[in-house]
Amino acid sequence: MYDLDTHRSMTDDPAQLRKRILDLAAQYFLESSPAGDFIPGVSPVPVSGKVIDGADVSAVVDSALDGWFTNRPIRGNLRTESGTVCRRPFRIAG
Repeated sequence: MYDLDTHRSMTDDPAQLRKRILDLAAQYFLESSPAGDFIPGVSPVPVSGKVIDGADVSAVVDSALDGWFTNRPIRGNLRTESGTVCRRPFRIAG
């Protein structure tokens, strides 16, 4: 909880607070997203073709809490190994 008078968290554990924020981000996405099955010819299809879920939204919030607003280190070796996988002498810029 957050105390509006003192502008401080009512928990002293940043890890618990972070977990709550991430859980709330995922819950918000779930609650604010249209529910239901895809019905061909009836359901809208996103123009970008993207399919995201609460875990994706939570991951973005997690990155923002770390101060990473572009390429976060969580992407692992994708940048450096992409040239090998694609059998090209180049890689994804970062």
